[in-house]
Amino acid sequence: GEQADAFKTIAQNSTDQSKAASDLASSSAQQLATMKRQLELADRPWMKTVDFKFMDPCDTCDAVSWDRERTLTNVPQIVVSVYRKSIVKNIGKSPALNVSVAQEIYLPKNVMGFFGDIPKEEERFCQASEQDNGPVRDRGNAIFPDETKEEPRNTSASATAENTKREDKNVGYVFMSIIGCVNYSFQSSPTLHQTRFVYVIIHTGDSESKFVVGRNYRASDLSVRSWSDFDYVY
Repeated sequence: GEQADAFKTIAQNSTDQSKAASDLASSSAQQLATMKRQLELADRPWMKTVDFKFMDPCDTCDAVSWDRERTLTNVPQIVVSVYRKSIVKNIGKSPALNVSVAQEIYLPKNVMGFFGDIPKEEERFCQASEQDNGPVRDRGNAIFPDETKEEPRNTSASATAENTKREDKNVGYVFMSIIGCVNYSFQSSPTLHQTRFVYVIIHTGDSESKFVVGRNYRASDLSVRSWSDFDYVY
C-alpha cells in the first residue's frame, strides 16, 4: 500500500533527477560546442586571394601567347598560355598551415551562358582540388596573419568552336577567366578548408574582356577583375 507508493515516488523522483542531470549535461555540451565554434571562427585563419600579376616570361616573350601546333588532347588545337602569379593573404587571426593554391585558365563556352558556366566549372575544379588535397598532407607551407604569398603559374586552355566567338569569319575572340581555390588547414582543425575565387582577365585601361584568338598580349596590357559573386569560403 502506502509503503509501495512511497517507493514508487522515490523511484520516479530519482528518474526525474537523472533525466534533469542528463538534460543539463547535454545542454552544457551544446553550449561548449557553440562557444568552441564561435572561438574558432574568431581566431582561425582566413585565406583570401587578393590579386593577380601577369608576367612576361622573357624580354621578347608575352604573358598571353598562342600555339597553333600544341596539343592538350589527341586533337591539335589552338592553345593559349597565360603567365601570372597569384597573391594570397591570411586575413585571419592565426597561422594557416599546408597552404596551396590550385588554379586554371578557363574560357567560358558562350556569352549568354557566361554567368551560369563559371560557377559550375568552379564547383567541378575545386571539388577535384579538394579530393587531391585531402586528407591534408604536411606540405610545410605556413602563412601567418597579415602575411602574403606569391605563387608564379603558367597554365593553358584550348580555344574551341564552343568557346570562340566570331564577329566575322576571319576574327575569333574568347573571354578568359582564372578559376581556383586556396586550400589550407590550421592548428585546431586539421581538415581541409578552402577559399574559392573567380577573376576575369581584362584589358588594362578600357576593361574590355574580349581577346582575339592568335594575338599575343604583354603583361602591361592585362589586368583582372574579381568576380566576388562566386567567392566561397569554408
